[in-house]
Amino acid sequence: MSVTVNDDVLRHICDLLPPEDLKNASTVHHVFLDRWIREKYRRVDFTRSDKPSKRLWERVRNNQWIADVVTCIHMRPWLLKPQTQTYQSRTENALNMVAMWFDPDYTKKQAKKRNEKRLKKDVNHVKLLFAALKNVQEYHIEWDKNPHYPTQLFQAFLDPLYSWRDTLTTLSIHIPVDLLNCFVTATLPHLRNIDITLSSGKMSQRRIDIHLDGFLVFLHNLKDTLRSLFIKTSPSSENLELSRFYRYLGTFPHLRSIGLMIPFDGAQLPDPQPFIKFVHKHSRTLESLSLQTARCAAHAGRLAPECFNWIQAIIASVQEPFPELENVAIALRPLRAPLDLITHFLRLHAPTLRSVALTDRMLEWGDVYNQILPALCSDSPLNLPPIPLRTLQMRVDAVTPWILRGFATKLPHLRHLKLELADRARMTGYTDDLPKYRNDLVNVYNFDGAHWALERLDITPGPDGAWITAMKEVLPQRIPSLHMIQPLETSVH
Repeated sequence: MSVTVNDDVLRHICDLLPPEDLKNASTVHHVFLDRWIREKYRRVDFTRSDKPSKRLWERVRNNQWIADVVTCIHMRPWLLKPQTQTYQSRTENALNMVAMWFDPDYTKKQAKKRNEKRLKKDVNHVKLLFAALKNVQEYHIEWDKNPHYPTQLFQAFLDPLYSWRDTLTTLSIHIPVDLLNCFVTATLPHLRNIDITLSSGKMSQRRIDIHLDGFLVFLHNLKDTLRSLFIKTSPSSENLELSRFYRYLGTFPHLRSIGLMIPFDGAQLPDPQPFIKFVHKHSRTLESLSLQTARCAAHAGRLAPECFNWIQAIIASVQEPFPELENVAIALRPLRAPLDLITHFLRLHAPTLRSVALTDRMLEWGDVYNQILPALCSDSPLNLPPIPLRTLQMRVDAVTPWILRGFATKLPHLRHLKLELADRARMTGYTDDLPKYRNDLVNVYNFDGAHWALERLDITPGPDGAWITAMKEVLPQRIPSLHMIQPLETSVH
């Protein structure tokens, strides 16, 4: 007797299957095949021009069913590697020698021709591939700041922006600054999220401003749709300054998320006031604010001391709470600065915050317990009902028993805790003597996680993941709701 199972039931089963089992089941029923194709080809990465990549290109380009399920593309430019002729006959050798007699640069010209031919083929492959993709919603272009990538390849990466105007919602790009002018004529009426990394190298400030002006035109065309704007800069951008950029950046009625990541010395934001005004223009609708830092490079001249306090200046400007602010990621710079400003900022927004990340500085437990946690638990100055904090990230010395007890006591509704661990010796001591750690946790510090809602703990993995393994042996027994302990991802957006 044959039994027919409804397709909706099979789709629900697909939601429960891991990718490998879904692949094995794809030969059983068309519902499983459709879901596996969607999972496999939803995101496609193109990072090199080798035989496996070309086979993938062909598969996507020649099968419209596959092309239609691609919604996310990650591109990374590649260096051209034209094939060289490894074997030459005596006749060819003789002809080459004769040609070099008349033209000493003959071999260089031949190599240049091969390089141009390979570039033309790669650009053509990229264009044909993009022409087949009709439903791309997320587009990411990554670049490692290698100056030898051909400009024509970047141009080919940017051409599809015009054909995806009706579907593209997220754009993440890291390209040379001098290519930003390509966006001037681009119109993307559905684009909501932009994440851009600026790398200008040794380019003069005047040239940088010209290219940024073109990008400003593109951004202002998104006035009615833009919801998230995150700007990063590379430390190697010697003359890049963003103060002028933010001075001319207008208002976006639907903007919900603002992010900035620059070298910690603040040289690329010498005057933070334009950025401060930009943030305050959107204070009524802002849900996420990220102020992060990267390493800094050497400068020819001396920086003004106030440049180092750019984050402090931004935080100090907030005297009234942003009513919708839910997510905050702030680098605690300068490292020795008092915590008064950050605690005041957290206290203002404690009732609405769902996620807080405090990065860069290792916090002493006394500062966490006496300043940070009380600020996160404070009552609303507007008498609003509090929203319990769900996610917290910070840098501490180790997963000590007193840290766990403090978090469980002060933040009982916390679901996700991320800890970057700095004291290697102490953590190694814990992992080498787990019985003592377990005894201190229970009998010395009276830790009880039975009423703690923590579900996930992300920590620095330690040597060969030893710290993760140790915590998995101890903590789930004391925290019933904890079902995931995994390595911490250090990047914060």
